[in-house]
Amino acid sequence: MGLNLWLCACESLGQQLALNDVATRVLK
Repeated sequence: MGLNLWLCACESLGQQLALNDVATRVLK
């Protein structure tokens, strides 16, 4: 269960980084 929570957190972080990347490209 703890591992599942960790994977969920990693996935969430990955999505945030992807959105950040897209936002950075758009702003440039």
